[in-house]
Amino acid sequence: MLKHLGMLDGPPDLEKKRYFITPKSVEHGFVAKEAGLVAADVPIGTMLAKGQRFGAIYSLDTLEPVQELIAPAAGMLFNVGIQICELFPPSSVAGPGMNVALVKEIEEVL
Repeated sequence: MLKHLGMLDGPPDLEKKRYFITPKSVEHGFVAKEAGLVAADVPIGTMLAKGQRFGAIYSLDTLEPVQELIAPAAGMLFNVGIQICELFPPSSVAGPGMNVALVKEIEEVL
């Protein structure tokens, strides 16, 4: 920041790519089609490519995947798992119709 403001010499030391996501960014929510164990393939905060699998829901009986979680657009993985309320810790077991993940689209790449 100091280099950007001209307080230090030289160009700013920036990442090669910077991603901008704002409160206005398009959000993609994922809902469990049936009960299962929600598991992420990548950590929260990962930048996802369109079509990239980032997790799945597994059957509680067979542990076979019953629903893949695929990014519908390039974006950031904001959440995976269930948060009922602030009093209880997040859970990885979802029931049908529960929100299980959130991806926010990238507004701009610099």
